[in-house]
Amino acid sequence: MLALRPADGAPSGLLWEQFSLPVLTFAEGDKITGAGTRPEHRRVNHKDFLVEVDGISQELILGLTWHHDAAPSLQATSPSGAVFTPGAGGAYEIAAGWMSALHIPDPEPGSWRVRVSGDPQHRAVRINLMARGINPAFELLVLSRPFALDGPDTTKIIARPRYEGKPARGEFQVTATALGGASVPLKPQGDGSYAGELEIARPGVNPVRIEVQGKLEDGCSVRRMEFTTVQLGPAHDPRLFVSPDRYQAGGEYDVEILIRDGGFDRLSQVRFGDGIQVRAFRVLSAQQARARIAVSPTTWAGERTVLTLHPEAEGLTGVTVVGTQEAKREIPGRIACLRFDGRGRLSHVVMDDGQAYPVATHDERLQLLLEGARDENQDVGLIVDREGRLCGITICT
Repeated sequence: MLALRPADGAPSGLLWEQFSLPVLTFAEGDKITGAGTRPEHRRVNHKDFLVEVDGISQELILGLTWHHDAAPSLQATSPSGAVFTPGAGGAYEIAAGWMSALHIPDPEPGSWRVRVSGDPQHRAVRINLMARGINPAFELLVLSRPFALDGPDTTKIIARPRYEGKPARGEFQVTATALGGASVPLKPQGDGSYAGELEIARPGVNPVRIEVQGKLEDGCSVRRMEFTTVQLGPAHDPRLFVSPDRYQAGGEYDVEILIRDGGFDRLSQVRFGDGIQVRAFRVLSAQQARARIAVSPTTWAGERTVLTLHPEAEGLTGVTVVGTQEAKREIPGRIACLRFDGRGRLSHVVMDDGQAYPVATHDERLQLLLEGARDENQDVGLIVDREGRLCGITICT
C-alpha cells in the first residue's frame, strides 16, 4: 500500500480512506455577518486526496468501492501536472459491479493529487479509496507473534522487506503502529528482517500498520505500508487458523483448519480465495477440519482470506500465494525499437512483428545488449517468462 491522505485533512491510517459524496459546505467567500444571518450552502460532489508514489512503483492502482447505486469516477494528476483518466495518458480502468480501479503504468515518483468525483446525478454515495504501488520484485511481509493475547501485553512485530526474492538491501526506517495506540521503531535483524515489541492495550482485533521508508541500494525510493492484526481478549466471532498458510502457485496441499469460538458441522464449507480450488473438505471434529487444495499455476501472487460457511467465519490472518519458477520461452526475430519510461529506464522491447514485451527487471547490461542488437539489426531470441516479460536475450551471430 502507498501513503494516502485527504488533501484537506489527516489520514485515517487504514487500508482505505472512507468518505461520502456529495457534501454540504459553505459557499466560498461567505461569512456569517450578524445574528440571525446564515451563509448560503453549496453541494460539493468531489473530494481530493494526496498519494505518495515511491520510486519502485511500476504501476499505480487507485481503487474505488462504493455502497449504493452510483457511478463515481477518478482523475489523477502527477507531480509534474500530467492528468490521467480512463483511456487518457496511458491509464486504463477495470470495473466490475460496485468497484473500479484506475491503472497508471510507470507512475512518476512524488506526490500525486487524486480527485474522486461522486455520482453524476448527485445521488448520495459512500466511497472507499485505496492506493497501491505495484512492483513484482518487491514485497513487504509482516506478522505478529503472538497474534492473540489474553490481556493487555506486548507482541513481537516482524517485517520482512524483500526484493527479487531476497532480503531487500538498502537504508530503511521501519515503524509499527497499533491504530489508536502505541508506535515503535523496528530494528534490523541478522536475517534481513526488522522487529520490535509493540504494546497492545485495547480489547478486540487491533490493526497494526507497518511502514517502510528509505531507499534500495540502487537508489530507488521505497515507501510502503502493510497491515497485520493482534487480537486482545476473546474473539466475538468465530475465527479460523490454518496450517500451512503459504502456498506455491501450481502446488497441492493438505491444510489443517482449526476454529475458535465456533464449531464445524456437516454443512460446513470452506473457501480459500481466487486461484485456489478446494478439492476435498472433511470435518474431523467440531473444532478441526482438513482441506485438500490445488493452487492454479497462473494465479496472482499475494494474500487471500480463508472463509467458511456454516458457521460463517474467516481467518484471523491471511494465507499467501507465492509464484512458481516461471516457465520461459524464446521469441525469435529482430528488434524494431526500444521504449523507455519517464525516468529514462527501459520499459519495453518491440519486435519487428510489432509485438511489445515489457522488461521484468531493469538491467543496464541487458539494455546495452538490446541496443547493440537493434543498431546492428541482428537476429535475436528474446527470453520471456510466462507473463510475457523479458528476462534475457540470445544474440545470433
